[in-house]
Amino acid sequence: MKKKHEQCPIAISQLYLHSSGKVYPCGFIQGRESIGNIKESSMKEIWNGELATSFRQSHQAGTNSTCSEMQGKYNCHLLHNHINTEREDTKIKRLDIMIDSFCNLVCIMCTNRSEENQGFTNEAFWKELEESILPDIEEIELVGGEPFVVKDTYRLIDLVMKVKPSIRWCFVTNGHFDFDRLLAKRLQHLNIYSAAVSIDSFIPERFKEIRVNGDLDKALDTLRKIRKERDLKKFYLTCNFLIQRDNYDEVRAAINFCKEEEVAFYPMLLRDPSDFSILNFPNSKLASIVKDFLCIYRETKNLKIYNIALKIIKSKDKDFLLEVAEDLPELERVEHD
Repeated sequence: MKKKHEQCPIAISQLYLHSSGKVYPCGFIQGRESIGNIKESSMKEIWNGELATSFRQSHQAGTNSTCSEMQGKYNCHLLHNHINTEREDTKIKRLDIMIDSFCNLVCIMCTNRSEENQGFTNEAFWKELEESILPDIEEIELVGGEPFVVKDTYRLIDLVMKVKPSIRWCFVTNGHFDFDRLLAKRLQHLNIYSAAVSIDSFIPERFKEIRVNGDLDKALDTLRKIRKERDLKKFYLTCNFLIQRDNYDEVRAAINFCKEEEVAFYPMLLRDPSDFSILNFPNSKLASIVKDFLCIYRETKNLKIYNIALKIIKSKDKDFLLEVAEDLPELERVEHD
């Protein structure tokens, strides 16, 4: 039988480059299984090194407990099903990059503000990227911080357009940048595979409380402009919604908004920092929230919110399960794309 985390193509395809210079197989295990540092070694040395090789072997054998844990929490192995898993070579095919953790917002639940930067100042890194790495790369994902307010984002874009314009791009953004100016100068020529705009509330004042320095109208305006590009270029566009203490009651509104705007709804359950997570609510309150999520599932048939309800249940004890069991349309776990 195929092991659970053999479904994930990331371990045999990708390096996650953190703004500090540390390198991981995947952003979901950032801080737990570093396989090197680009300030100390080249990307190829890291990729072919003992730590990376050992990680890939344990992942493919189904014995990597970190991957199993993250997949159970986040379904991360389902996020990149378009990546080819039937490969004979062992080259780096994908880069997931936090070029800088700097952001123009100060989101209350974000931990990136405390991250180290200055990991990409070594010219040897950029030289290797141009000469040895980009020719084999098929896809790049940019995360942050806010990648579109960081100067090295544009250095990377220009380098890709010089070396291999066919590389697919995935972006995650808060929507607070000058999209019109950026589109005219940079984005219109990129091979965009997916874009995600993070919007954690549809109530203007609450949005500002969660995403300090943010403006809901600005985020929505950017989302709609990106949607127009999506309609032309046919890439994937999602609205990321991080479920937390301050917005769990907006899930239904978020689903309805995405349906009206014709963008995909992608809910995520905040676990850390725990002070902002609904998982720390008293069981009685959390059970009420889970029942509401299951009611939303019945109304909308949105498997993503059903899956989140089940993840909450699995994080609790049997008494909690019994409290909500009668509301479950079924007890089997449903995984979503």
